[in-house]
Amino acid sequence: MEPSKPLLVYTDSNDPMELAHPVAGLTSPHFALTSSMEDADIIYSYRQLYAPGPNNLRDMIESKISEGRAAPLVNQFPYEGAFVQKDHLGRELLKQHGLPRPNWAIETYDLDVQLGEFVGAAILAQEKHRQQQVEKDEFSLQAEEHAPLWIIKPAGGTQSKGHVVSRSISQVLKIVDAGGDSRVAQRYIVNPICYNGRKIDCRCIVMMTSASPGQPYLYMHNRT
Repeated sequence: MEPSKPLLVYTDSNDPMELAHPVAGLTSPHFALTSSMEDADIIYSYRQLYAPGPNNLRDMIESKISEGRAAPLVNQFPYEGAFVQKDHLGRELLKQHGLPRPNWAIETYDLDVQLGEFVGAAILAQEKHRQQQVEKDEFSLQAEEHAPLWIIKPAGGTQSKGHVVSRSISQVLKIVDAGGDSRVAQRYIVNPICYNGRKIDCRCIVMMTSASPGQPYLYMHNRT
Protein backbone atom coordinates (compact mmCIF):
# COMPACT_ATOMS: atom_id res chain seq x y z
CA MET A 1 0.00 0.00 0.00
CA GLU A 2 1.28 3.46 -0.89
CA PRO A 3 2.15 5.60 2.17
CA SER A 4 0.07 8.47 0.79
CA LYS A 5 -3.12 6.39 0.85
CA PRO A 6 -5.15 6.12 4.07
CA LEU A 7 -5.64 2.80 5.79
CA LEU A 8 -9.10 1.46 5.00
CA VAL A 9 -11.09 0.43 8.08
CA TYR A 10 -14.07 -1.94 7.96
CA THR A 11 -16.45 -2.65 10.83
CA ASP A 12 -19.65 -4.70 11.02
CA SER A 13 -21.11 -2.34 13.64
CA ASN A 14 -24.53 -0.87 12.84
CA ASP A 15 -23.35 2.53 14.05
CA PRO A 16 -19.56 2.83 13.72
CA MET A 17 -19.62 6.54 14.51
CA GLU A 18 -21.26 6.02 17.88
CA LEU A 19 -19.13 7.84 20.42
CA ALA A 20 -18.26 4.67 22.37
CA HIS A 21 -17.17 2.77 19.26
CA PRO A 22 -13.37 2.61 18.82
CA VAL A 23 -13.64 3.43 15.11
CA ALA A 24 -15.26 6.77 15.99
CA GLY A 25 -11.91 7.87 17.39
CA LEU A 26 -10.12 7.44 14.05
CA THR A 27 -10.24 11.11 13.08
CA SER A 28 -6.76 11.17 11.54
CA PRO A 29 -6.58 11.53 7.74
CA HIS A 30 -4.42 8.39 7.79
CA PHE A 31 -7.64 6.32 8.19
CA ALA A 32 -10.81 6.05 6.15
CA LEU A 33 -13.94 3.89 6.58
CA THR A 34 -14.84 1.38 3.90
CA SER A 35 -17.92 -0.78 3.40
CA SER A 36 -15.86 -3.45 1.63
CA MET A 37 -14.43 -6.11 3.88
CA GLU A 38 -12.31 -7.39 0.99
CA ASP A 39 -10.56 -4.03 0.54
CA ALA A 40 -10.00 -3.31 4.22
CA ASP A 41 -6.55 -2.94 5.75
CA ILE A 42 -8.05 -3.02 9.27
CA ILE A 43 -11.12 -4.99 10.37
CA TYR A 44 -12.96 -4.29 13.63
CA SER A 45 -15.50 -7.08 13.98
CA TYR A 46 -18.04 -7.94 16.65
CA ARG A 47 -18.34 -11.47 15.31
CA GLN A 48 -16.17 -14.23 16.76
CA LEU A 49 -13.60 -14.49 14.01
CA TYR A 50 -12.06 -17.73 15.27
CA ALA A 51 -15.27 -19.44 16.44
CA PRO A 52 -15.98 -22.93 15.00
CA GLY A 53 -18.29 -23.23 12.00
CA PRO A 54 -18.80 -21.20 8.81
CA ASN A 55 -17.28 -17.74 9.00
CA ASN A 56 -16.96 -15.55 5.91
CA LEU A 57 -14.60 -13.14 7.61
CA ARG A 58 -12.18 -15.84 8.71
CA ASP A 59 -12.41 -17.58 5.32
CA MET A 60 -11.65 -14.33 3.52
CA ILE A 61 -8.53 -13.69 5.62
CA GLU A 62 -7.28 -17.26 5.18
CA SER A 63 -7.90 -16.99 1.42
CA LYS A 64 -5.83 -13.81 1.20
CA ILE A 65 -2.96 -15.44 3.07
CA SER A 66 -3.06 -18.55 0.86
CA GLU A 67 -2.87 -16.33 -2.22
CA GLY A 68 0.16 -14.51 -0.87
CA ARG A 69 -1.74 -11.27 -0.30
CA ALA A 70 -1.36 -9.16 2.82
CA ALA A 71 -3.87 -10.09 5.47
CA PRO A 72 -5.73 -7.23 7.17
CA LEU A 73 -5.13 -6.34 10.78
CA VAL A 74 -8.01 -7.56 12.95
CA ASN A 75 -9.15 -6.83 16.50
CA GLN A 76 -9.06 -10.51 17.52
CA PHE A 77 -6.61 -13.36 17.84
CA PRO A 78 -7.13 -17.13 18.20
CA TYR A 79 -8.75 -18.24 21.45
CA GLU A 80 -8.85 -14.74 22.91
CA GLY A 81 -11.71 -16.03 25.03
CA ALA A 82 -8.97 -17.36 27.34
CA PHE A 83 -8.51 -13.73 28.39
CA VAL A 84 -11.90 -12.09 27.89
CA GLN A 85 -14.29 -14.87 28.99
CA LYS A 86 -14.27 -15.91 32.63
CA ASP A 87 -15.21 -19.53 31.90
CA HIS A 88 -12.47 -19.89 29.26
CA LEU A 89 -9.92 -18.31 31.58
CA GLY A 90 -10.83 -20.75 34.35
CA ARG A 91 -10.48 -23.72 32.02
CA GLU A 92 -7.13 -22.49 30.71
CA LEU A 93 -5.73 -21.99 34.21
CA LEU A 94 -6.81 -25.49 35.16
CA LYS A 95 -5.33 -26.91 31.96
CA GLN A 96 -1.98 -25.16 32.42
CA HIS A 97 -1.53 -25.54 36.20
CA GLY A 98 -3.85 -28.37 37.26
CA LEU A 99 -4.74 -28.94 40.90
CA PRO A 100 -4.04 -27.64 43.44
CA ARG A 101 -4.40 -24.18 41.91
CA PRO A 102 -1.57 -21.66 42.26
CA ASN A 103 -1.99 -19.32 45.23
CA TRP A 104 -2.67 -16.38 42.91
CA ALA A 105 -5.49 -18.14 41.02
CA ILE A 106 -8.92 -17.72 42.57
CA GLU A 107 -10.99 -20.90 42.94
CA THR A 108 -13.20 -20.90 39.83
CA TYR A 109 -15.83 -23.30 38.48
CA ASP A 110 -17.45 -23.21 35.03
CA LEU A 111 -21.04 -24.00 35.99
CA ASP A 112 -21.83 -25.33 32.51
CA VAL A 113 -19.42 -28.23 32.91
CA GLN A 114 -18.22 -28.15 36.54
CA LEU A 115 -21.46 -27.84 38.49
CA GLY A 116 -20.82 -31.10 40.34
CA GLU A 117 -17.30 -30.05 41.26
CA PHE A 118 -18.59 -26.72 42.54
CA VAL A 119 -21.28 -28.33 44.71
CA GLY A 120 -18.72 -30.74 46.17
CA ALA A 121 -16.25 -27.94 46.90
CA ALA A 122 -18.95 -25.76 48.45
CA ILE A 123 -20.11 -28.58 50.75
CA LEU A 124 -16.53 -29.30 51.83
CA ALA A 125 -15.94 -25.59 52.51
CA GLN A 126 -19.08 -25.41 54.66
CA GLU A 127 -18.10 -28.52 56.62
CA LYS A 128 -14.59 -27.18 57.16
CA HIS A 129 -16.03 -23.92 58.44
CA ARG A 130 -18.39 -25.73 60.85
CA GLN A 131 -15.55 -27.91 62.14
CA GLN A 132 -13.40 -24.85 62.80
CA GLN A 133 -16.22 -23.24 64.75
CA VAL A 134 -16.75 -26.41 66.80
CA GLU A 135 -13.04 -26.62 67.63
CA LYS A 136 -13.13 -23.01 68.79
CA ASP A 137 -16.34 -23.74 70.72
CA GLU A 138 -17.92 -20.88 68.80
CA PHE A 139 -20.46 -22.76 66.73
CA SER A 140 -23.81 -21.03 66.55
CA LEU A 141 -26.42 -20.01 64.02
CA GLN A 142 -24.75 -16.60 63.90
CA ALA A 143 -21.46 -18.24 62.98
CA GLU A 144 -23.16 -19.71 59.92
CA GLU A 145 -23.58 -16.15 58.66
CA HIS A 146 -19.80 -16.13 58.16
CA ALA A 147 -19.68 -19.35 56.15
CA PRO A 148 -17.73 -19.26 52.86
CA LEU A 149 -19.11 -16.84 50.27
CA TRP A 150 -19.33 -17.49 46.54
CA ILE A 151 -19.78 -14.97 43.77
CA ILE A 152 -21.68 -16.06 40.67
CA LYS A 153 -20.82 -14.16 37.49
CA PRO A 154 -21.89 -14.28 33.84
CA ALA A 155 -19.00 -15.68 31.81
CA GLY A 156 -18.96 -12.52 29.71
CA GLY A 157 -19.80 -8.93 30.49
CA THR A 158 -18.39 -6.23 32.73
CA GLN A 159 -19.32 -3.72 35.42
CA SER A 160 -20.50 -6.45 37.84
CA LYS A 161 -23.76 -6.84 35.90
CA GLY A 162 -25.58 -10.05 36.81
CA HIS A 163 -23.31 -10.83 39.77
CA VAL A 164 -24.80 -12.67 42.75
CA VAL A 165 -23.01 -13.19 46.08
CA SER A 166 -24.32 -16.06 48.18
CA ARG A 167 -23.48 -18.71 50.78
CA SER A 168 -26.41 -20.86 49.65
CA ILE A 169 -25.71 -23.81 47.35
CA SER A 170 -29.43 -24.15 46.63
CA GLN A 171 -29.58 -20.53 45.45
CA VAL A 172 -26.72 -21.14 43.04
CA LEU A 173 -28.52 -24.24 41.70
CA LYS A 174 -31.66 -22.17 41.12
CA ILE A 175 -29.65 -19.63 39.16
CA VAL A 176 -28.20 -22.38 36.97
CA ASP A 177 -31.63 -24.02 36.49
CA ALA A 178 -33.05 -20.69 35.29
CA GLY A 179 -30.83 -20.99 32.20
CA GLY A 180 -29.56 -18.01 30.24
CA ASP A 181 -25.94 -16.99 29.99
CA SER A 182 -23.07 -19.26 30.94
CA ARG A 183 -21.82 -18.54 34.45
CA VAL A 184 -18.87 -19.17 36.70
CA ALA A 185 -18.72 -19.54 40.47
CA GLN A 186 -15.72 -18.15 42.30
CA ARG A 187 -14.70 -18.11 45.94
CA TYR A 188 -15.42 -14.59 47.15
CA ILE A 189 -12.36 -12.70 48.40
CA VAL A 190 -13.33 -11.37 51.82
CA ASN A 191 -10.04 -9.57 52.53
CA PRO A 192 -9.27 -7.69 49.31
CA ILE A 193 -6.64 -5.00 48.87
CA CYS A 194 -8.30 -1.68 49.66
CA TYR A 195 -7.48 1.94 48.95
CA ASN A 196 -8.68 4.37 51.61
CA GLY A 197 -10.94 1.64 52.94
CA ARG A 198 -12.60 0.91 49.60
CA LYS A 199 -12.35 -2.03 47.24
CA ILE A 200 -10.56 -1.27 44.00
CA ASP A 201 -9.80 -2.97 40.73
CA CYS A 202 -6.63 -2.58 38.72
CA ARG A 203 -6.89 -2.42 34.97
CA CYS A 204 -4.15 -2.59 32.40
CA ILE A 205 -4.42 -1.88 28.69
CA VAL A 206 -2.58 -4.40 26.53
CA MET A 207 -2.23 -4.49 22.76
CA MET A 208 -1.37 -7.78 21.07
CA THR A 209 0.32 -7.41 17.69
CA SER A 210 0.93 -11.14 17.34
CA ALA A 211 -0.46 -14.24 18.99
CA SER A 212 2.26 -16.58 17.74
CA PRO A 213 4.79 -15.61 18.86
CA GLY A 214 3.08 -13.56 21.54
CA GLN A 215 3.94 -9.86 21.30
CA PRO A 216 2.05 -7.87 23.94
CA TYR A 217 2.51 -4.15 24.56
CA LEU A 218 1.46 -2.67 27.91
CA TYR A 219 0.20 0.90 28.15
CA MET A 220 2.04 2.42 31.12
CA HIS A 221 0.20 5.72 31.54
CA ASN A 222 -3.24 4.75 32.83
CA ARG A 223 -5.09 7.45 34.67
CA THR A 224 -8.18 5.48 35.74
